[in-house]
Amino acid sequence: MKGSASSLDEMIDRYFPLDFRMRTTIESIDTARWNVLFPTLHASSIGFRVAFVREERDTLMIMKRPFAKLLIDAILGDSPTKLPDDGELSPASNNVLKFFIDYVVRAIRENWPGGNPGHIQLKGEEPTLKRQRVIQPEESAIVVRYQFKGAFGTEPWLWVVPYEIVLGLFQSFEDEQRISQTKTERHMLEGLVNDMPARVTVRLDRKSTRLNSSHIPLSRMPSS
Repeated sequence: MKGSASSLDEMIDRYFPLDFRMRTTIESIDTARWNVLFPTLHASSIGFRVAFVREERDTLMIMKRPFAKLLIDAILGDSPTKLPDDGELSPASNNVLKFFIDYVVRAIRENWPGGNPGHIQLKGEEPTLKRQRVIQPEESAIVVRYQFKGAFGTEPWLWVVPYEIVLGLFQSFEDEQRISQTKTERHMLEGLVNDMPARVTVRLDRKSTRLNSSHIPLSRMPSS
């Protein structure tokens, strides 16, 4: 997943102003229950739902609204050096922010360790984190903490993934590995068998004559 941070840096260099510098790192990956995590969030925090389609469950990406406004200003061509004041986002600003979050989701999907985690997609804004229903209060979740660093300071970005999704992804990965291993073993076995020498026996009027000098790979034998 560390590759997702480098992909985000590439996107920042591509879409943000040349004099706007921002880099991303993954600070930590922890577990927490929602009723323990929520009180630690900043009062200005906003969230977006990101779905694991195959698992039919949503996750939450969370950031401070002033940081979201800074990202919007930077994408639109400014080079902010400090966080703007908090305030509601206009529909147009919200669409610009969704563009950035969608790229974050794509970077995660393309750099998932061990293979494709299935289709992940941005679903939209979570109206209120206090009353969200993505994660139950007592439910455990994996909390991935990204850090965005620039002239404005350091800002956190959280990705909260229900533990149930993580278990499902591990199971899917193990199943795919098992299927892949079985196919590989079968292919190797078939190759070995096909290359094994076979003695050719010719039967003439109840008598058998062995052509001891003839060894033909099974793969070249005519099918019956």
